[in-house]
Amino acid sequence: MRILLAFFPLLLFFASYSFAQDELYTDHEVVHSEGDCLYIENQVDKFTKEVVKETKLKILYLKGLSESMSIRGRSVGDTKYLLLEWAYFDVFGISENSELWLLLKNEEVVKIPAAFGVVADAPSSSDMFSIWKGGIQYRISDEQISQVLSSQVTDIRIHTTDGYVDRELKKKKQWSRIGEVLSCIR
Repeated sequence: MRILLAFFPLLLFFASYSFAQDELYTDHEVVHSEGDCLYIENQVDKFTKEVVKETKLKILYLKGLSESMSIRGRSVGDTKYLLLEWAYFDVFGISENSELWLLLKNEEVVKIPAAFGVVADAPSSSDMFSIWKGGIQYRISDEQISQVLSSQVTDIRIHTTDGYVDRELKKKKQWSRIGEVLSCIR
């Protein structure tokens, strides 16, 4: 009985963590694949007649329980977006037109503006840890997509209302995922 009581807090922790991860990373069902691209949406809008594509979510960065970043690409006609879903240990806000900077291996910096402002969602009272979550939509041009696809991304900088947060992308799997989602919305 004592052993059970000793492991009970650990069991609660993992149950809470699993639920939080499922909530954050739930993705729409993939409805279409085209070559190497997996889409959750790939259709013609019946009102505007524009092609709408949205790629499957890809995890970009994980840091234990305190932070995660996931990305997906979205295009609506000729307008393209890099969508960043960010879970962070502190409240954050993104102003409209604040930028996501991508540092490339060739030392170029690609600056992508946010399409609109975002304030992170408050953690639910059932979360064991306070993790703030927000989805940020960055409008990216065809020229910027070509720049990113021509060289690997080594670092990212997210400009927030309080300054900025830098993250290094050390693994090939991390930086290649940005190229994967962008090549699927070209």
